[in-house]
Amino acid sequence: MHIAICEDETVQQEELYNLLQAYQSFFPTPLAIEVFSNAEDLIEVCHYSGNRFDLIFLDIALPKLNGIEAAKIIRQMDAEVELVFLTSMLDYSLEGYHVKA
Repeated sequence: MHIAICEDETVQQEELYNLLQAYQSFFPTPLAIEVFSNAEDLIEVCHYSGNRFDLIFLDIALPKLNGIEAAKIIRQMDAEVELVFLTSMLDYSLEGYHVKA
């Protein structure tokens, strides 16, 4: 399973990465995890390298391009990828449905 974590806070990146590593120790599914600090880099990898992720954890409050806008762009490239938003911002919670998160 190919997973992307897009989170600008290092502590949050590490916490999610460690949780996924712990998951992998209990289940035999091999995980390839890539970490991004901004949405622009994630989109570039998705677009230019043809890199397909099975699952993307996407922070909403990102610098420059926020997670909602990034998800709209990602959806244009890949309608099948599973998107999970990471946020404590209730204002954006319903917008996730528009990109099938």
